[in-house]
Order: sequence, then C-alpha cells, then structure tokens
Amino acid sequence: MKTSGIPKFEKYWFDGEKYIKMQKNAILDRISKFKHRLYLEIWGKFLYDPHAARVLPGFFPDSKKQIFSSLRDKAENYFLFKCQGFI
Repeated sequence: MKTSGIPKFEKYWFDGEKYIKMQKNAILDRISKFKHRLYLEIWGKFLYDPHAARVLPGFFPDSKKQIFSSLRDKAENYFLFKCQGFI
C-alpha cells in the first residue's frame, strides 16, 4: 500500500456523515449566538486530508470542505492561508 492511499475496510469505526452533521450543527449553533461576526480558526489540511482518512476509517478526506460548502447559504465564508506553508 502506498502511504498516500486510503485503504478500504470492511467495517468503518468512524461515522463520517455523523461527524459532518455534528460539526455543521455546532457551527450553526455558534453563529446563532453572535450578532455580527464569528471567527473560526481551522487547523490541518482543509481541502483533502488523506492522513485522517487512513487513521480514522470512515472519515471522509474532504470533510472540512463538505462542512463549509454546506454553510455557504447560511454564512459568508472567508479563507486565509499562511503563505509560508505553501512555499
């Protein structure tokens, strides 16, 4: 197996759909508590995280992207990147 590949398992111990739903609901709950702005700092790989998918069978590599894509009609999303990490 290549280290970048995501293995297929017979049984998944992590419920990726439940994780996305819970995270989305938690963010919406936090948004409702603030009148103007809510700043969230997101760590780790945002668009695609194959490492998390390898160590948590059932985790979707693009979970963070799915969460914020589902919020686009509920909130304005702005993304800032530390450029040093891309060089």
